Amino acid sequence: MATRITFGSVKNSIARVLSMNTTDTRVAEYTSRAQERLLHKGKWVGTFGRFRVCVTDSCLTWPREIETIEAAAHCGHALTLRNGWYEFLGNGTHVAGECCGFANQLVDREDACAFDDIVGTGKKLALYADNASDAGKQVLVRYYKSDGNKCYSTVGGLTVEGEYLTLVAPVNYVYSTYEVLPGGFYDVVKPVTLRMVRVFQYTVAGGALKPIAYYEPDETNPVYRRSILPGGSGTCCSDAESQDTCATHSVDIVGKFRHRAVSKDDDALIIQSGEALRMMVQAIRKEEDSMFQDATMYEARAEKILDDQLKHWNGSGVVSPIKVVGCSTFGGNIPQLV
Repeated sequence: MATRITFGSVKNSIARVLSMNTTDTRVAEYTSRAQERLLHKGKWVGTFGRFRVCVTDSCLTWPREIETIEAAAHCGHALTLRNGWYEFLGNGTHVAGECCGFANQLVDREDACAFDDIVGTGKKLALYADNASDAGKQVLVRYYKSDGNKCYSTVGGLTVEGEYLTLVAPVNYVYSTYEVLPGGFYDVVKPVTLRMVRVFQYTVAGGALKPIAYYEPDETNPVYRRSILPGGSGTCCSDAESQDTCATHSVDIVGKFRHRAVSKDDDALIIQSGEALRMMVQAIRKEEDSMFQDATMYEARAEKILDDQLKHWNGSGVVSPIKVVGCSTFGGNIPQLV
C-alpha cells in the first residue's frame, strides 16, 4: 500500500450514507467503530506489518501500535507462539525464565502500562512533560508502595486509588510521594496532552533516571501487551547468520495493528477500503435501529469487499503454506516414522 487512506478521504461518502453533515462528530465516531469491528474480523490489507525489535533481555513489551503477534523469529529461526496458559499445563514444560527455558517459543504474558519495570529498592516514579503548556495537568499513577501496600490518596474528601501527580514545565520533574515496590507500577490515567509525557524510574540515592514509559499525547489509559522469550537474555547467534544489527539481539515479528480512533481528516485508517467502511457503518446503524437482518447483510458485504481486496493484493501466484508445530519443540508435532 503506497499511502494509507485517511479519514478525510472517506468522510464524505460515510456522511452521505448516514445522512449526516461532514462536520458532525458522529461521522468520525461511526468510522472508528466500523474500523474496529472489521479489524477484529481478519488479517486484511494494511492491518499488519513486519517489525524488528531490539532486545536486551527476554521480556518484551510491544509498542502501542501492535496488539497481536501473528508470527515471530529469533536468530533467523521461526518461533512457536504460545498463549498465557501454556506455562501452566499439567503435562507441559514449566514457567519460563529469562535465563533458561524451552527454546524457540514466544509466550504471551500479562498486559503492562510501561515498557520496563521498577527494579530494586529505593525507587520512585518521575514524570516529565515535553511541552510547557502541559504543566498543571494531572496524571493518576497507581502503584504498590515499598511496604507492599497499594498507594491511596485523598482528593476532595474522597479516597482515590493511586496518586495524582501534577505535571510541571520542562526541564523539571514531578516525583511520586512514596517509593515504589519492584514491579509495582501497574496503572496510569492521563489527560490528553499536547506532547509526550515520559515516566522514569528515579533512584532516591544518587538521582539516577531510567526511562520506563513514553506516553503519546492522545493516550489516556495506556496498556501494552507483553511476551517472554524463554532463555532469550543471552546474545544471539552471529550477525552473519541472523543479519542482526542490534547491539545485543533482536526479534522479528509480523504484528497486527491495534485499533486507534480517528477524529481529524489526516488521521490514517488501518482498514484500507473506503467501500468496506461505508458498508460497515450502515451495518452499525441498522443494529442501532434493531434491524438485525439488514445489519448482517451489510456486515457480510463489508467482509466480502475486504476479502476481494486481499485476494487482489496477494495475487494468484502466491502458494499458501501449511503451518505445523515443529516436532523438536515442547508440545510439538509427532515426528513421522519412515
